[in-house]
Amino acid sequence: MWEKVVSILGGNVFDGVKDIIRTFKLPPEQQLQFDSRMAELQTQAELKLAELETQDRNSARQREATIKDLTPSILAYSITAGFFGVLFYMLNYEVPQAEREVLFVMLGSLGTAWTGIIAYYFGSSAGSAAKHATIERLTK
Repeated sequence: MWEKVVSILGGNVFDGVKDIIRTFKLPPEQQLQFDSRMAELQTQAELKLAELETQDRNSARQREATIKDLTPSILAYSITAGFFGVLFYMLNYEVPQAEREVLFVMLGSLGTAWTGIIAYYFGSSAGSAAKHATIERLTK
């Protein structure tokens, strides 16, 4: 049973709770009710998380539009130029062995930042995929 508790702490809470309840062997009719309610709760939680993510993104965009702050745009352009500039340099010039690791770390950091910028301005495909999966599950 402790393995079940440990798996909850490291994984999906809903799956972990289901596993613990199944360990206690509910009667079949109660198991069906339980599974139905857990699926409903999980769907509600996923929808709430998607809603919170959307509100967070919208509030950041509204702030940017209201204040007309150029900082996010300047940072986005700078990071994009830096990412592709380092990538271009590494592909076209011989990088000394001693500096190679530093450029790899810099390229990885810039790539991660650039991915966040693309997700901010154009939306994230992971969030869209999760939203579509949730909507599909709700319509079934």
